[in-house]
Amino acid sequence: MNGYLLLQIAASIVPTQTALIDAKKQWTYDELLREGMRVAGSLKPHVTIGDTVAIVLTNRVEYFAVLLACWQLGVIAMPVNTRLKESERDALLADVACVVTELRYVEQSFRVPVVCVESMEAHVYEGVDECEQALTLLTSGTSSAPKKVEIFHEQFAGYIFEHNDAPDGSDRGVYLNVVPLFHISGLTAVFHALYSGRAVVLQEGFHAEQFVKAVEQHRVTHTFVVPTMLYDILQQQANVPSLQQLTYGGAPMPMPVLARALQQLPHVAFSNAYGLTETTATITALTADDHRQTDEVGRSRLRSVGRAIDGVHIRIRRDGQTCAPYEVGVVEVQSARINRYAGHDAPTWFVTHDEGYVDDEGYLFLTGRSSDVIVRGGENIAAHEVEQALLHEPGIVQAAVVGVEHERWGEEVAAIVVTNGAVDAEQLRTSLKTKLATFKVPTRFIFVEKLPVSTTGKVDKRQIKRIFNEQKGNSVQHGE
Repeated sequence: MNGYLLLQIAASIVPTQTALIDAKKQWTYDELLREGMRVAGSLKPHVTIGDTVAIVLTNRVEYFAVLLACWQLGVIAMPVNTRLKESERDALLADVACVVTELRYVEQSFRVPVVCVESMEAHVYEGVDECEQALTLLTSGTSSAPKKVEIFHEQFAGYIFEHNDAPDGSDRGVYLNVVPLFHISGLTAVFHALYSGRAVVLQEGFHAEQFVKAVEQHRVTHTFVVPTMLYDILQQQANVPSLQQLTYGGAPMPMPVLARALQQLPHVAFSNAYGLTETTATITALTADDHRQTDEVGRSRLRSVGRAIDGVHIRIRRDGQTCAPYEVGVVEVQSARINRYAGHDAPTWFVTHDEGYVDDEGYLFLTGRSSDVIVRGGENIAAHEVEQALLHEPGIVQAAVVGVEHERWGEEVAAIVVTNGAVDAEQLRTSLKTKLATFKVPTRFIFVEKLPVSTTGKVDKRQIKRIFNEQKGNSVQHGE
């Protein structure tokens, strides 16, 4: 089973049914397959089986033609965050055979052959070559360099195949995708929809007003959002009567936002999906039925991310021992869908670096992270990467970066710095934007004479978070 075959199956059943819609065009399943062959014809001169093709595209129908072309040619697709600066991106592209991009990015320096989706050649490639690996996805870790996660067709396509029924010609509804397609959540959600025969509407980016308009225009029935998006959607005060199911995930859900959503949209079935790139997306789910519970225990479980789905085992470990229910430790996962990092074997148990506990019925509650990763609006940000960028700024002697709670974004990036002279926070932000993607740049600064440290002499990030929380609302502070 592979991703190309999944779409071939769907197209053989509903060839003339709408598959993909974006702001400029829409394709049927047959048209999607034909466009994939055309892209394959343009890529063929640049690749051999097992090569990697980087995809630098916004959310658009051509994204899936490129994916299908890669898998038809037996090459590995590597979606890349379009918001990265060229300096951040260059190292990631060192080993790719070519880049597929669009006109708005084609003038950038990629240092490898570039194929533009707006100017591809017309000839098609009809052969099918096989490669076990489907994707390389990039995930932020605690080091400055993103980790490359290798995802195989067996894990990716197998997951889609096992959890969905193929189309039967009936109306399966419409899925609206607003999350970036370089994330595992976006890719898996769209392939779930496409394989089951559900039309997919692609929005280039998320804007709450446009989201509501798209739901109304296309009579959207299903969608996935991160909590920040749900907060903005609720601000629109829209009823969206066609919407049947809304799945959220990617970051902790503030309880006031969820309570408002359940009250404001009572006709919608809500579910929470928790997963990681390394686990091929979802490993636990808080179901629609869980969201409807009215007793005290049921309501308290709205703070959880649900229970392990079929084929997934969860355990909580602390100091080499498995924790009892309600004991906090690090979440570990065992599943056939565990992926490996480039150059490493897939682990038997994957350590998520998320901390939490399970209750006596297996509901998983997350309490924090043992690793140094900030989650802002569903985007993972390595604190170490931001710290290194700060330390290359004139006048910065020491720096520590943390995530602090934010009503809209879930977390915001905050930096506490030691300087050897006057440093202007806004000038610092402006300079950092030339080195880091904008969403990684700190929005709050505190300038101090020395960093808080623990009794062992290590930088005390828990204390730093407390300092920022005590000074909530202040973007720049000068401390002791």
